Amino acid sequence: AVVSTQSTGVEIAEFLSKKNNNTRELLSCMGYLYNLAATENCVYLIVNSELLLTLSYLVKSSPDEVQLRIVQVIGALIQNSTTIEPETQLGECVTVLTDVLRDSSRSPAVRLYTLASLGELIFFIASQEETDGINSNWSVPSSTFVCITRCLREGEEVHTQLCAAKIIENVCGVTSQYNKQICKDAIALALWKLQMKQAATDSAYITFVRALTNMTAFQPPLLGHVVSKIGLVNVLDNLNKSQPYIQKEILNFLLHGLRVEKPSATCKRIMSDRNLLSLAINLLGNPHSVTKSFAALLLALLLVGNETLIAACNLKLIQSLDRELKRGSDEFSSKCLAFLSHCLLSFIPTLLDKVEISLKKVENRRNPNSNQCKDLNTSLSSLPTVLHLLTSRPLSQHALSTINMEQLCDILRMLPSIQSGDTGLGSPGLVEETLSTLLSMSEICLPHMDIQLAIPTLGQLCQCHGDYRGAAVQLCVRTTERAVHVLEPAQITSLYSQHVLPVIQEMLLETPPLPTLALRIILPLLSVTPELPLEEHGIVTALVELMKDVDPVGSLCSLILETLGIFMSSSNVDFSWLYTLGVHEQLSLLVLKLGVTPEVGETTILAAIKCLSALLNYVMGVVKKALQTKNKSSGEDVLRRSQCVVNTCGVLLVWYQYTTAPPALLSITQLYGGQYKDFLTPYNVDIFTESLRDEDDNRVKTTLKILKRIMTTDPVLLKTAIASTKEQLSRAVIAVKTASPTLVPLSDEVLKLLQTKPAP
Repeated sequence: AVVSTQSTGVEIAEFLSKKNNNTRELLSCMGYLYNLAATENCVYLIVNSELLLTLSYLVKSSPDEVQLRIVQVIGALIQNSTTIEPETQLGECVTVLTDVLRDSSRSPAVRLYTLASLGELIFFIASQEETDGINSNWSVPSSTFVCITRCLREGEEVHTQLCAAKIIENVCGVTSQYNKQICKDAIALALWKLQMKQAATDSAYITFVRALTNMTAFQPPLLGHVVSKIGLVNVLDNLNKSQPYIQKEILNFLLHGLRVEKPSATCKRIMSDRNLLSLAINLLGNPHSVTKSFAALLLALLLVGNETLIAACNLKLIQSLDRELKRGSDEFSSKCLAFLSHCLLSFIPTLLDKVEISLKKVENRRNPNSNQCKDLNTSLSSLPTVLHLLTSRPLSQHALSTINMEQLCDILRMLPSIQSGDTGLGSPGLVEETLSTLLSMSEICLPHMDIQLAIPTLGQLCQCHGDYRGAAVQLCVRTTERAVHVLEPAQITSLYSQHVLPVIQEMLLETPPLPTLALRIILPLLSVTPELPLEEHGIVTALVELMKDVDPVGSLCSLILETLGIFMSSSNVDFSWLYTLGVHEQLSLLVLKLGVTPEVGETTILAAIKCLSALLNYVMGVVKKALQTKNKSSGEDVLRRSQCVVNTCGVLLVWYQYTTAPPALLSITQLYGGQYKDFLTPYNVDIFTESLRDEDDNRVKTTLKILKRIMTTDPVLLKTAIASTKEQLSRAVIAVKTASPTLVPLSDEVLKLLQTKPAP
């Protein structure tokens, strides 16, 4: 078959070389060659023989009908060729076809197919040059590109214009020496105008824009030239109103034009345009994945400065990116969105660096110059953007890894000096807003912060006055909750005594909610370091003062009692000093107030009982020591001063029936006996009876001890008690005696007291 094709090719070449060939015979010959162009082996033999050059020369001298078939054959041969020998004179074929194309007298169909065949030749030459290098036999004259360019001008057939645009698109899609000859300002502008006027279909529109895009990929300044001539508004209008598959082509055009190291003035103007930024953010939600991906890449290019970043965040870029990241997409889109996320996160260290530098310039300066103030205001206004990134769920973990926690603490430390007036910066509102933002950031960063760096800074912030103070104290509360788990007690005592405790007293005397927050700082500390020096910093004095007017239902009352309970239970408390503060009186009054308030919670009740128990334990210790040393005066003095706690017995009896609190009631009866005259009223006897039925033997034993003590110390109580209450108690004690053998001796003693008739 190969030998047959070779001999046939020679015969055809000889036939075509004759001058007086019949038109019908020529058409038949071209039809035969066109069929051979579909066979790979035949194409290889024909293209690499003299027949291709003969066909090229024949175009000039043939009538239009034959010319059309010849250029179709040449185009089919080149299109189906896989290998052309370097010796083949393709350059000569290009020159001949260029001459045909230049001849305006040819029919439109001949010019169109000549242009198409010429495009196949040039693309083949350019693509081979990209892989194999330049071949001198395949050179394309510059006049060829001039002719192609002329096909784009107004007045040409639309199909001819489309074909020329396709040639430009294909040739500029590969790297060759001919890119420079095509990538001209005039051609780029012509292509944009054609897509506006001549693109009757979407495919034509895409062809023109793709050709322009490929040119711009090789020569990015073409974008600036097009925009300067036709206006950015025109480009954005096309981008906004087009279909998604057309939008991606315009986005690609913008991407290639803006992807430069040193953008021109026009490119800078394009990149700073807020309409383009807004449109790109809107396109992030485009259902077309490629359009969405190109929009993400364009946004990554547009985010070139703090102002653009702030504007993008104001246009809800972070929220849009969050939505798309949560929604999920194909691999390419995911990579583009991840790249945009990386670009956003890369701003965080830069923003914090600028804030720190601008703060250091004005720190402790009474009269900073205008440039320093402007730099500071500009840098501080960008911090909400960092907070946006930190609060974005898909980005927060990556954002945290970009923050230098020590630097964040330094910034927090320096800002209050500006707010307090150490620097003559007249923008307290901005500083307070910035501090609130930084505190919100710190709250998110807290699990990653160095506590020993954060505590001194937060202590300083708690001393300042402003709208952000509550946020600073709340952050201090959270920091304390973490500190008690990661620091040693000695470290906690040292850090908080030096930096936080000095401001607690002032906070306790402030308006709510600061007292509550201050106690939420103290309580976790006392749980691990009960020996914390609260009295040295006036905290206990402030607590006693707060007890006078505290709302018994609120959480503050519970926190005060809990704090006092832990403090009074520690081993090194000076109770004599507490008595000088009147803590025994205030505590008794508060318990009485709690007793008449039905909404009081069990936590508050337990905390109050714990405080009373600690106080009574101290009194019992003093009395016991006085008895041992036979120094009755000291014991009598403390008993007299503590006499006010007897008034709380009624409240303690009510609480006694449904709490498992420390036996404060037992301590009172052991110290004061039956001085409370209502112990054996019917209501209180019901409480004692119910307690004796308890399954807990310790609770029953405590109840028996209380009954024994009050009846032993004050027989008048039995005399005034009605008979039914005595019988009720007797039955309950007998039941205890039967159920608990270990309590038999104590039960017998109580029964004996109940059955003894009091002296008249």
